[in-house]
Amino acid sequence: MPRGRVLVTGSNRGIGLELVDQYARAGYEVIATCRDPDDATELRSVAGAVTVLRLDVTSEPDFDRLVAELDGVPLDLLIANAAIFGGLRSKFADIDWAAWQRVLEVNLLGSIR
Repeated sequence: MPRGRVLVTGSNRGIGLELVDQYARAGYEVIATCRDPDDATELRSVAGAVTVLRLDVTSEPDFDRLVAELDGVPLDLLIANAAIFGGLRSKFADIDWAAWQRVLEVNLLGSIR
């Protein structure tokens, strides 16, 4: 019997991938989300009770699909890890406004969704 169920967004690399691995090794059932599950080879190779599902946190249709897939499935923990950085130009004098608009869409509005 699993210790609980964890959903991790942005889990195909870095901190998200490590969280999926750590929770799976600790005996949790993990729902790991990422933008492209087909390309998430390392994520799909994590041992344990790991389910990989598609979720781009900026996509309402992705959220609708995820909600439908998880209908009635209780979660014990949500780790909203999906995030991006605002491009190469991040000094105020030279801000890449389009990149930062995308950052806010993913990091702020994606978490709220």
